Amino acid sequence: MAEGKFRADLYYRLNVVPIAIPALRERSEEIGPLLEYYLEHFNQRYQRQVQWSLEALELLGEYAWPGNIRELINVVERLVVTCSGQVIEALDLPEDLIEQQARNTDDSRLPLRKVLENAERQAIRAALQLHKTTRLAAKALGVSQATVVQKMKRWEHSD
Repeated sequence: MAEGKFRADLYYRLNVVPIAIPALRERSEEIGPLLEYYLEHFNQRYQRQVQWSLEALELLGEYAWPGNIRELINVVERLVVTCSGQVIEALDLPEDLIEQQARNTDDSRLPLRKVLENAERQAIRAALQLHKTTRLAAKALGVSQATVVQKMKRWEHSD
C-alpha cells in the first residue's frame, strides 16, 4: 500500500477479519494427509495408480516446504507425471528437495553406523540420478554393482 501498488480502500474492505495461517513447516501434522490427498487427485487427473514408498513419504514429511502448499502441490504433480513405475521412490524426488533435506539433517545425535548409512544413501541416490543405471552408478562410486543393489534392497526392507 505504501508504494501505491495496492488500493487502500480495497485493503480495508478485505481486512475485516484478518486470518493468520502458519507456514506449512509449522503444521507438520498436515503434510502427510496433504501428500495423500494430492497424490489421489493427480492419480485421477492423469489416470495413474502410483503410490508412495515409505522412504519417499518420510523424506517429504520431514521437508521444510519453503514454498508452502503451492510447492507441495507442484512436487506431487511432478512426481505423478514423471514416475516411471507404480511407486514413487526417494530416488524420484526432486534433487533440490533431497539436497536441502540433507543440509537440514542433524547427524550429530545419531550413531556413527546410521550417519554412514545416510551418507551411503545420499551418495548412491546422487550417482543413480546422474548415471541412471546401477552399473554406471557403481562404477562412478568405485564399488561393484552387486554392492549398490544389495544396499538398495536392504533399504527397501528396512523401510
